[in-house]
Amino acid sequence: MPAARTEKESKRHQRTKARSSAQLTNCFGSSRRVLVTTSRQCIQEKENVPTSPASSQLPTSPYSRTSGLTSPLTRSADAFLALQQRIRKEELEIYVQALQEQLSGLEKSSSAFGASLRRQLDELSAELIQQKRDVLELRARYEELARKKQALSKKVARFDGRFATGVARLSTQSLKEDGIISTEIRACVRDIVSLGAPTESVDKIIHAVAKGLNIQICDHISTRSTGRIVIEGGVAAQLQIVDAIKNADHFTASGDGTSHKHLNYESRFITVKQNLLALGLTQAPSHTSEEQMAGWLKLIEEMYTAYNDSPLGRAYPEDFRTFFIKITGMMTDHAAAQKSERALLCQTVPRLLDVIYEITDTKIRAAGGMAAWDALAAEERDHRNSTLYAELCQKFGQAEFDKLSKGERDEADFFHCGGCFMHKDLNAHKGGVESMMAAWLKHGFEQPILLMNKDNAAAANSGSAVARERAETVLSSDMQGKA
Repeated sequence: MPAARTEKESKRHQRTKARSSAQLTNCFGSSRRVLVTTSRQCIQEKENVPTSPASSQLPTSPYSRTSGLTSPLTRSADAFLALQQRIRKEELEIYVQALQEQLSGLEKSSSAFGASLRRQLDELSAELIQQKRDVLELRARYEELARKKQALSKKVARFDGRFATGVARLSTQSLKEDGIISTEIRACVRDIVSLGAPTESVDKIIHAVAKGLNIQICDHISTRSTGRIVIEGGVAAQLQIVDAIKNADHFTASGDGTSHKHLNYESRFITVKQNLLALGLTQAPSHTSEEQMAGWLKLIEEMYTAYNDSPLGRAYPEDFRTFFIKITGMMTDHAAAQKSERALLCQTVPRLLDVIYEITDTKIRAAGGMAAWDALAAEERDHRNSTLYAELCQKFGQAEFDKLSKGERDEADFFHCGGCFMHKDLNAHKGGVESMMAAWLKHGFEQPILLMNKDNAAAANSGSAVARERAETVLSSDMQGKA
């Protein structure tokens, strides 16, 4: 397929073709005239050829005839021209067909290209929409950050004032909340008193410590309030102890006594689930087993009374006799006497009343009847009644234990009783001293003399027999008291 010509090449080809046709006609003597446009174009390309209107006819060949007859040569030229036109027509048809095929290919390629362009356009449109969304999100985020920045700027601007207010609040404290001493301050007051501070000095101590910490306290605690706070702590401790015994299966107790300036003091403790709880320090008239037992009973009754008067105790009351049921061990300095006390305390109230009535009736009959009993002096009746406790312990000691079954005796025997080693050593020492003194008297040996201190020695050597006897008496009483 011939290559497609441009417009310039087509014009050049037409001129060349017309020139060739004119030359061929002139060569064979044809009288046929050429187109004026073609003749003019051919004449213009030749030199020294006039182009005036008078010379509008092309020069004829010397062999052309002036007559109108057609020669065979002319007919051959016409046939050649017709053949040439037919060939040209076929070439043009082939050329047009090639152009149509090229146009069809271009249409197909342009259709695929258009589809590709549409796809790219759709993708670019979707990307543009996503970018617009991203821009909107970024703008919203920017606005949010701008608002936060503005809020933070305002907060920073208020920081100095708030800091100053906070410092002022921290530097000024109150011991009360709505006129009532707070729970934390109450605990602090009890801690200060437990360290040995007098109740009248607690408020001064709190203000002195606050001043050292650069804290200003705007109110005070009176001595009366301090005392009440300490009493409240004691009541709370009683409630805690009863609640601990309530939630335990068993516990142990311990106690000891001492004297200070001729005053007897008793301290008591219980151990519940490996927690040592103090029952307080109380005064006692004497250091005997009876007084210690009376102190235990009074303390236990006070604790359970306080617990049952509380809101929790009113909803779930507790019986004080559970204290003696759950106790499985005791350590005291009068162990032998307090063994029988536990047997007495474990009895029920009706049983105790029956035995007390029986023993009292026996005492009245021994006095000679009710009239004789009433005739006795009050001191004598008190003296005879003082043995009631010992008789109850004796009655409910071994006698009640023998009535139990083997399993009950084993359970009752599960009681750890510990004594004071100091008292045991002291008793052994006193026994040894008494044995030696008896041996000295038996064999007639000279007894050891008293070793006096400086004051007693000075009094004994003053020359007065009364002063010497008094010094020896004081020394002996001191040794017995220490023993």
